Amino acid sequence: MEAISHIAAAALTGDEQKKANAAIGAGFAYGIAAIGPGIGIGYIVGKSVEAMARHHVPRHRVY
Repeated sequence: MEAISHIAAAALTGDEQKKANAAIGAGFAYGIAAIGPGIGIGYIVGKSVEAMARHHVPRHRVY
């Protein structure tokens, strides 16, 4: 991330550099924050499919 800020800092003033660094940091934070719910939803769906495969008769109650 430091390399990106050095490239961006070549033609920016101090205030513009702070804004650019904030935008880069926010992009990384949003990207990392999206991973958690993706893993959680995948786990829930996987377990429900596993339950339906194990006990196929009460399948309508798993949803």
